[in-house]
Amino acid sequence: MMRFLIGFLLSSAVAFGCALCALYTPTSHVSVAFSVEENTLKEISITWEFSEDFTRQTLQNYDANGNARFDPQELETVKMALLDYIGQKNHVTELSHYIGTEHNTRIPLHVSHDTLYVQGEKLFYMYTAPTTVPLAAGLVLKAEFYDAGGFFDFRVAPQSPYKITPQLWVSANINNFVVYYEFGTSPTHYAYAPPPQNDVAERSSYLAFLEAKLLATTDQLKALLKEATQRPSLGTLFPLVLVAFLYGFFHAAGPGHGKTLVGSYYVAQGGRWQEALWLSLRIGVVHVLGAFLLVLVSFYGIQTFVSKLLSDVTLYTTRLSATFIILIAFWMLASRLVKRDHEHACGCHACRPKSGWGIVLAAGMVPCPGTVVIFILTFTLGSYTAGILGALSMALGMSTVIFAAALLGQSINTSSRWKGLSLALEWAAIVLLLGLGVLMLVASF
Repeated sequence: MMRFLIGFLLSSAVAFGCALCALYTPTSHVSVAFSVEENTLKEISITWEFSEDFTRQTLQNYDANGNARFDPQELETVKMALLDYIGQKNHVTELSHYIGTEHNTRIPLHVSHDTLYVQGEKLFYMYTAPTTVPLAAGLVLKAEFYDAGGFFDFRVAPQSPYKITPQLWVSANINNFVVYYEFGTSPTHYAYAPPPQNDVAERSSYLAFLEAKLLATTDQLKALLKEATQRPSLGTLFPLVLVAFLYGFFHAAGPGHGKTLVGSYYVAQGGRWQEALWLSLRIGVVHVLGAFLLVLVSFYGIQTFVSKLLSDVTLYTTRLSATFIILIAFWMLASRLVKRDHEHACGCHACRPKSGWGIVLAAGMVPCPGTVVIFILTFTLGSYTAGILGALSMALGMSTVIFAAALLGQSINTSSRWKGLSLALEWAAIVLLLGLGVLMLVASF
């Protein structure tokens, strides 16, 4: 039961991804095969091929025993996480067929068998669905693979025409994530135009650098955490704390983590650097604390309640975070209207920045997948001192980046170079925050 709960924990925190933290959208290449019986399509087999980068990143998150390979139980946990996401989305697959100009008929997707496996350095997910579509010349079967949630980016793999029966050929007309399989008495060769950039190239060199650093530091954290558990001493704890700080720093340097939120807040509101430092530290601690509480509940909470809680926690915290951001934007708008008759930095109650707990919760409440993994290892190994020190150091690393964003916002607010644009920048910051909150809230549905 404990493994089941941990699977749910990882499915919510990793499969969906941290709503503000994802470095890139993984690309999955799709191939389709057909089984024929008595001139009828009896089964459609679909295989997703994940990239080596995504496979390595998934292994980082699910390699509970640290042996650098997927064990059967770990693969089952990953599969549960995947199904928790795609199971409610019809496997992000739409199948239909037609002949000539007749109405396009949808094929219900009833998955009869599925498996997740490793081949070489890549993860593969294969699932099959029965059909009863009669074969005939002119038949077109349309397959579309699209994730409206934006977690996966699908590309149909190229396929040469082949004979499916002695009389009929299958020719694939591919357009990124949509493919039309045409059944005819002769083959049709369609030009395949691959995407201009592959899964790695779609990311900027900056994001690729961050991802490489995160993968390396995650490996180091796992090894150092085990070493600190086996031989607790200053010599083993110090490297752990240092690497945890670097992990938090690189993690927060990626997209999200409240940098835009905090920076925009200080562009519009201004404030002192001491307040910005305190705000940044709280965001880092709350971000890590959320992951700690999730793992704590999964180990010691009421199990019948936890399974449902953990499957939805990221979705709910994302919505709550978006709501906080929208409310903060409206509060900043009200403050801006109140300040119209005041000197910009007069120091009165209306103009003085507040404690910022709304900012802290909005930026830090969505659980961090990397921290979740560290806490799972902490509880599994029983290395509570090392795990807590590592988590606090990770929070400090994240706070460092957020503090830099806050200082940048403050400098724009107070710099004489920007004085002429001060009012425009304040309004732009408010509009930016409002737009960010609305987009997050809409995307969560």
